[in-house]
Amino acid sequence: MRNELFNQMLSTYDLTTEQQKLNATFEVNQQIILAGLYNGGFFNEAAFYGGTCLRIFHGLQRFSEDMDFSLLAPNDKFDFTYFFQPIIDQFALVGRNIEIKKKDKKNDARSRLPNMEKSRQRKRLQHPTLFHPSARKGLAVQS
Repeated sequence: MRNELFNQMLSTYDLTTEQQKLNATFEVNQQIILAGLYNGGFFNEAAFYGGTCLRIFHGLQRFSEDMDFSLLAPNDKFDFTYFFQPIIDQFALVGRNIEIKKKDKKNDARSRLPNMEKSRQRKRLQHPTLFHPSARKGLAVQS
């Protein structure tokens, strides 16, 4: 029974090639992440936008790994780590045990941007390749 629901979600995709399997896994993971964020109340504070949003909600024929979010209003106290547990819980519901690690900002090139750019980045939450173990930016969710 473990992973049965996850595998059912994957079965709706063409899994002929290894690349198709990888893309389908990314997309199912993105759907689970969005469900976890929704259940955690994230969308009371932020909006989902960008290429992945267009693909998932409007059928754009383009694969995208990153998930872009923007706060609905400035909030200096916003802490994305608060939403880690709802994401972890959502993966558990489909039979997947995951771990989420926050990336160390010291090694992130964006932390060395000029002040104006830092200010713009604070207002825009970007978590590329949220679930991929080899993620270079954002958060890595490993199953």
